[in-house]
Amino acid sequence: MEWLKYAEEVAAENNITIITTNAQNNISTQMADIESLIVQKPDAIMVWAVDADGMVNAVESISAAGIPCILSSYSVNTDQYDLYLYEDQILTGQLQADYCKEWVENHPGETLNCGYIWGVTGISGCIERYDGWKDNCVDGEKIVLLDEQIGNWSAAEAMAITEDWLQAYPEMNCIVCMSDEMALGAIQALQGAGKDFDDYVIIGIDGSESAQLELDKGTLDGTVFQNRYLNAKLQMEAVASLLKGEPVEEKDVLIKAKQLMTPENKEEILKSLER
Repeated sequence: MEWLKYAEEVAAENNITIITTNAQNNISTQMADIESLIVQKPDAIMVWAVDADGMVNAVESISAAGIPCILSSYSVNTDQYDLYLYEDQILTGQLQADYCKEWVENHPGETLNCGYIWGVTGISGCIERYDGWKDNCVDGEKIVLLDEQIGNWSAAEAMAITEDWLQAYPEMNCIVCMSDEMALGAIQALQGAGKDFDDYVIIGIDGSESAQLELDKGTLDGTVFQNRYLNAKLQMEAVASLLKGEPVEEKDVLIKAKQLMTPENKEEILKSLER
């Protein structure tokens, strides 16, 4: 919703109207949404794919209908698209890994025993987030991965996963989440169990307004802040160029709009976004 708010601002400046749908992470729903949009014959369709394989036919149907197709953030396993506006998801995971490595450096003799909560597993971007974290910090000694589960981007599911972990892994002291929403669920589980947050490291992704409040409370240790204004601006400007028929040098365009946000640098980051 934050992204959409900013995207609509930039779209209005370029005389673009945005029609939105929300598949709630359901392949069938997203396929039906795309079919409905094709019937409306828009000037372009942007897809935040819920699955790299499952959305191939739907994305190819956009191309078959003669409508420009833009993939946003997550790839689809087809070349039948006009523009792919992607983020460096490996970097996202690396930023989480950097926090974990800095933590063990600052706590000599201690170990981070981690649980990892996926959003979903069928999307290349999610796999890259996971690999970016795991490959850059998990060493089996100072940083140990005890378990990983799928939270489906849901705070409620992440809360249930964390509650189970508190029973199964009493030594777990770090929960790394693929989104802030799931990190909030983990925080709720710890609060419900009466845990001391000084004993836990919780890391998310997004830098949402809710996550920023948890940073202030000291319940969230860090999040990979995605500058949604900059992200939306870059994406919508690329879409506007495509619709104007301006030449596109590359079909795949990297959107650079991320940094690690902690309680210590939150205000500095937010101040830099003022416009």
